[in-house]
Amino acid sequence: MVSIENIKIVLINIESNTERVKRQFSPPFGILVAASVLRKQNIDVSIKHIIEDDKIENTLFSICQGAFAVGFSTMTSSNLLPTIRATKYVKSLGLYTFWGGIHATLLPELSLKEPSLDAVLRGEAESNLYQFVLWRLGKIDSNSVKGLCFKKNIGDIIVSDIPLPVAENELSFHSFDLLDLTAYYEKDNL
Repeated sequence: MVSIENIKIVLINIESNTERVKRQFSPPFGILVAASVLRKQNIDVSIKHIIEDDKIENTLFSICQGAFAVGFSTMTSSNLLPTIRATKYVKSLGLYTFWGGIHATLLPELSLKEPSLDAVLRGEAESNLYQFVLWRLGKIDSNSVKGLCFKKNIGDIIVSDIPLPVAENELSFHSFDLLDLTAYYEKDNL
């Protein structure tokens, strides 16, 4: 049986390769917070913020090796298509895929129509990310994971309500140490 001490979660924010993205490139604050939720529970987590290019499959293969699950931050924007393509590739590696972020939170059923997507986590990571890992490990029931949406059987999509906002004293910090910040200071080199 897999235990928490032996798993790795990969969190990815992938963006389209456009001049606008390069000009406005800024840290992926959502997954920085999500990483801190997992780190508090001593779960190995890595964060990658990448711009889609012709080497994307090699990049994804490298960063997702040995992952227990791979999560993607989503927005209803031009970045959604690279996220879908990356999710398809990661799923082809046999890995469990999940989405968080505003697109997945507001449109879980539509999101889960993507065949390569296994689950959606609605709301803030503090509400459910650790519980999601426990569920995937078989330690708790799916009903114990607020905001969890997933495919139960072929054609059956289970959708949960969006969790209530997290109390201010329960908010997590940003795990900036997991991210190479050089790209944000040297945008001309993207």
